[in-house]
Amino acid sequence: MPPRACLGYSLTQLFFVLNFHNIIDDSFKADFKAAITLIDAEENNIVKEADSVAKILKDKIPVIYATTYNEGIAIRFRQQLNENAKQLCWHQIIPEMNHNELVGWTQKNDNLAVLFFLDKDEYSRNLARVEINKEVIKKHAGSITEIYSKGNSAIEKAIYFIETISSISTRVSSTAPF
Repeated sequence: MPPRACLGYSLTQLFFVLNFHNIIDDSFKADFKAAITLIDAEENNIVKEADSVAKILKDKIPVIYATTYNEGIAIRFRQQLNENAKQLCWHQIIPEMNHNELVGWTQKNDNLAVLFFLDKDEYSRNLARVEINKEVIKKHAGSITEIYSKGNSAIEKAIYFIETISSISTRVSSTAPF
């Protein structure tokens, strides 16, 4: 199987290795079980959100933003869109994008679809930055979409996001002309 299809195996193995070497305790097991329960319970909502976001991304160039809290999710989603959907897109991380990229939002471009990956537990100053970014970007982008994580632990939230972005990229891929 390709590595992108084996994330669940490699991720859990990594946690067991870290636990074996006493780097982390075994509380991750409960978090993984809770994540499975969450994904099962949210399956219909994830599919609906994925369908909705895929329609927004159709024939658009995605611009993906996340804070450092969800940087890995933004990278993974960009890579899935690049590789699986054969779609050009980019990502940038808040607050770093506030120093450089934000000033580039000066011209209207309806071909850009902006996605923010967010979490209710974000650092409050980064949430304020997101709101400022949205005010600037909404004048110039074709659309802005916010996708929020669900779950109680970092593991649950990450797995929820991974399932969501996988569902979105699969739907975008199925609409790709390749």
